[in-house]
Amino acid sequence: MKRWMLAGVAFAAAVIMVSLGYSMPMLRPSPGDVADIELADGYVIEKVVTGLTFPTSLALDGQGSIYIAEAGWSYGPKPADARVLRVRQDGRATVLVAGLNGPVNGITYHEGYIYISHRGTISRIAPGGTLEDLITCLPSLGDHHNNDLVFGPDGKLYFGQGTATNAGVVGHDSFVYGWANAHPQFHDHPARDVQLAGVNYTTVDLRTLNPVDTATTGAFVPFGTRTTPGQVVPGRVPASGTIMRADPGGQNLEVHAWGLRNPYGLRFDAAGNLWCTNHGYDDRGVRPVANSPDFLYRVVEDGFYGWPDYVGTEPVTAPHFQSPTGPELAFLLQQHPAVEAPVASFPAHSGAMKFDFSPGGEFGFGGHVFVALFGNAAPTMAALRAPVGSRVVRVDPATGRAEDFAANRFLGRAGIKENGFNRPIDVKFSPDGSALYVLDFGVLEISDMSPNAIGRTGILWKISRQP
Repeated sequence: MKRWMLAGVAFAAAVIMVSLGYSMPMLRPSPGDVADIELADGYVIEKVVTGLTFPTSLALDGQGSIYIAEAGWSYGPKPADARVLRVRQDGRATVLVAGLNGPVNGITYHEGYIYISHRGTISRIAPGGTLEDLITCLPSLGDHHNNDLVFGPDGKLYFGQGTATNAGVVGHDSFVYGWANAHPQFHDHPARDVQLAGVNYTTVDLRTLNPVDTATTGAFVPFGTRTTPGQVVPGRVPASGTIMRADPGGQNLEVHAWGLRNPYGLRFDAAGNLWCTNHGYDDRGVRPVANSPDFLYRVVEDGFYGWPDYVGTEPVTAPHFQSPTGPELAFLLQQHPAVEAPVASFPAHSGAMKFDFSPGGEFGFGGHVFVALFGNAAPTMAALRAPVGSRVVRVDPATGRAEDFAANRFLGRAGIKENGFNRPIDVKFSPDGSALYVLDFGVLEISDMSPNAIGRTGILWKISRQP
């Protein structure tokens, strides 16, 4: 029955929350009205901006202004305006641009322009306020979209592009997410030529009214399309599950790295190396993968990062990734390039979002990576014993060891009380390196298997050294 089969989208076995090198240091209560956030010793936190609706992205221009992108979209039915705000030093906020294609997943300031990554499109706002589309028709109609963007030392614009599906195959969860009906021919496209193993999956066919109809689907093809062993799917640009780069004006688009499920955050370190966060698989759909961590990578040019057949450097066929709700996992591809290893991992479903490198100096921890953990979306992604994420962690890039830097002193999220973190999604250091700004998406919880995001609960926080 369809109802029984759909249950596999939402329910899974409890996730074992483990992460290599992840630790819980002693944190101290923060002062004032945010006493429910604990910080590493010697730091304080304060609110800078409240009342934001679905904020996802943060940029600073070095001249005292802060730019905040409100996504205009969240998983679930609630609409909002996708826009970019400018917050001046005196706290006044103005709207720079509105009516973007939600979600807005990234903004960056570069040489007087604000660059924006919004669904399917990379645009920029000129100093005079004109909005110009630079890159269009990106493959962002599915589960994931084009994400964060950043300029490299080579002057190129880099951005992350997520995959259409959870694990390479369009399934019944794609209909539940709402895009497979609207875009029946949409699917993942590889960046390089791949040879398929011919593995196919049969599931309920939600295109029909008959509750017993099924459809069989393979990898990198539309729903209801079978594949055969040895079938070659040609690579293309733009492609799913990649980091791409282009000239500042959008010309010469090319793939920089591939095999990434959802490379959400991007940043260059002081030495000019590109880094990214990548979201692990969910325990859902026709090819569910259990216990998949999120990762932090140092990205190499033309590197392959494992999706859809590896979790980090481990094959999905390893027993601990097998979901009790799905079939036995098998490779979708016959051959794989060498798989690049992550620098750090985070517990499954932590939601490792954006990050920044500490410049050192007054703030301390020079060169360490500060990562915003959005938190889990249980039970739609997997059933968990307790909430994970919803904090800021610090990673030593030399060892990959991660530990809490700022976290709620209570289990779970703050909700509408605004006395702690809900969903940290971006972190950026001030241009002088004295403070770390933390952007909190706000309230997003799961109610009756549906995401329920509440507007005007987003907050911009500021963490600095205690006077």
